[in-house]
Amino acid sequence: MDIKSLLLIPDSLRKLRLRQGQTQRTVADQAHVAQSLLCAIEKGRKIVGLEQVERIVRVLTDDSVEIQRFKDFATHDQIVAIVSQRCSESQAQIVSVALRAHYMLSEGELENITSLLEECITAKSLLKNPRSELKMSL
Repeated sequence: MDIKSLLLIPDSLRKLRLRQGQTQRTVADQAHVAQSLLCAIEKGRKIVGLEQVERIVRVLTDDSVEIQRFKDFATHDQIVAIVSQRCSESQAQIVSVALRAHYMLSEGELENITSLLEECITAKSLLKNPRSELKMSL
């Protein structure tokens, strides 16, 4: 798997730009970034920082919710890239799924998932201990 397939900014930014009927050159000029940088971002060859993504997206929309969504996407992409470099692409894929869930779930739902994960960890450790007995009621 290629790490580019996990990135959220490239495709989302390109789609937003095209929906607004803007060229890369126009957006780059108005955002005060090089057109080659915008091209690299849209192709997933460059991970964009929060300030850059905000500057670029503000050229395309003044919707604060949409701007925040792109900032969340930029954070996602930065974290996924770091995990991919430091660990593995499969771990980056897991982190990507977790981050996407984080953006879509409420705090209560996230707390429930955290509790379930803690239960999974406990169950896994019980299975590793040959002396532990699992008592199941059916």
